Amino acid sequence: MTIENVNEVETEVKRLQKRIDAIKKRYSNKVDYLSGDDIFRGCKETGALKRAALDLKMELTKLT
Repeated sequence: MTIENVNEVETEVKRLQKRIDAIKKRYSNKVDYLSGDDIFRGCKETGALKRAALDLKMELTKLT
């Protein structure tokens, strides 16, 4: 494990948080947001969130 790996993980965590905030902002006015319905399917924010999560997962594997 190197400091570069740690910094890359930190960067990906911040990127993931931005994607989470974006999807929450898009659906903050929806009633179904809190009901657990799958209202996030098919929007660009969902794709971005999934890509960010996968990138974070790849960076985390470098630490283990």
